[in-house]
Amino acid sequence: MSPLSVRGYKPRDFERVVELHVLGLRQTGTPDDALSDGDLSSPGALRATYLDVRGDFVVGELDGAIVAMGALRPFDDTRVEMKRVRVHPEHQRNGYGDMIVECLEFRARELGYEAVHLDTTARQTAAIAMYLKHGYSEIGRADLRRFQLVLMEKTLS
Repeated sequence: MSPLSVRGYKPRDFERVVELHVLGLRQTGTPDDALSDGDLSSPGALRATYLDVRGDFVVGELDGAIVAMGALRPFDDTRVEMKRVRVHPEHQRNGYGDMIVECLEFRARELGYEAVHLDTTARQTAAIAMYLKHGYSEIGRADLRRFQLVLMEKTLS
């Protein structure tokens, strides 16, 4: 098996990105209709949400297949929001999430952001542990639909 290769999103990746996103939703018990929220509802929506603004979208390939992904979108003038960090269930706990987070933090610095903001559900204890390991701090909690969100942030140096 070759190592994970992280690269920028290309339009041909859209269907696989949506598949990976749906797998992530199912792992957390989120209904598939959450796709109607907007950013992954169409290739144009993805581009407008992440790529046409001061953001980014990356995918991780393993042996030619996309098995990981993550995105950045502006949160405010100095902070970027990390979104859609997903690793295919068959490839979790191999460090691929770490690689996506590190790549996105690097891109955030390149884009001129001072901090990264994110949220994850309180049920996602492995994700929370990963973010804590990367230096993120919990800054609050919020409720969204039937989920409690953990709000986290990290200052970039």
